[in-house]
Amino acid sequence: MARRHKNKSKSNSRSRRESNTGTNNDEVGSQTLPNAKNVNNTEGAPIGAEMIIHNVSAAPQFLSRKAARKAARDLRAIDPTAATEIIKSRKAYNDSFAPPSNPLANFLYFPQLPIELRLQIYDYSIPCARFIEVIWKEKGDQYYTDSRTPVLLHICFESRRYAMRKYHKLEVENGWNTSKGIKPSSFGAYIDYTRDSLYFSLGNFHRGTRYLEKVEDFLAKLEPQNALSHLQNLAFDGEVIQPGGFTYPTRFVELSSLSTLELVVSDACLSFSNQWGKNPAALFISQKMQKRSINDRRVRRWDYSERKVLLASYINGPFGDAFGPLSAALSRT
Repeated sequence: MARRHKNKSKSNSRSRRESNTGTNNDEVGSQTLPNAKNVNNTEGAPIGAEMIIHNVSAAPQFLSRKAARKAARDLRAIDPTAATEIIKSRKAYNDSFAPPSNPLANFLYFPQLPIELRLQIYDYSIPCARFIEVIWKEKGDQYYTDSRTPVLLHICFESRRYAMRKYHKLEVENGWNTSKGIKPSSFGAYIDYTRDSLYFSLGNFHRGTRYLEKVEDFLAKLEPQNALSHLQNLAFDGEVIQPGGFTYPTRFVELSSLSTLELVVSDACLSFSNQWGKNPAALFISQKMQKRSINDRRVRRWDYSERKVLLASYINGPFGDAFGPLSAALSRT
């Protein structure tokens, strides 16, 4: 008899708890969605749908996508207006946490930044020291380069004006092709005299006296632009150094600002312009990358991150005595 009385008291407390829970759900639903009262007072609304509506309004962010779709369908059958409002509010809630579609391309307030901050951003966009390679094509006697133009020159007028304070254009006209009567494109590159180096690789042109002749010829074509007095960094192929000494081009006396002379000792990415008739943008460097996949073996010319081109001085090498006073100028290794 006592056990029956105890079970009866438990059922009464459970019913009171369920009634209190229903009251709390009504309160939460009315606070979250003002239209919840209209849905509850709808005549002929099924009780199951009414409970689902309260669950959606109480904590919409905790529903799974499948449960939310089912609740939206049930609610749309009861009150389309309330369903539309819930869907809009839920979408706005989710969109508030969504990242921008393209954060790097949608910064529309850059022109409104202070001019000092914009100039500082431009300064950070300037690349590190570059090698501007001078390639000579024996067929047609033409100079060209595959050096890229700094991207800062192509962004906008303001960035180009800022970049032109640091970069200067080098241009060398090539001779006419008399057989075809077509004017070839000229050598053109933008150089920062204080940081960039002019590298005379001349493709895979055979070294020796002819190599130095082409170097002097190129420097002579730069003379009308008053560029010789501004060049500070030059790089040559290491094979021009012979045990008997190093013959300097006569134009070197006009390089009054020359501060660094570099030797490219092992150019694994050497351009074979005179052998293949073209300069490949990337070459296989198998001897340097035996342990890497085949997709990683093609690298761009003068890739600083991969360090494919080895720079070294001959100060302590077999030709150290051939330099004489120029040994101290070989500062980059």
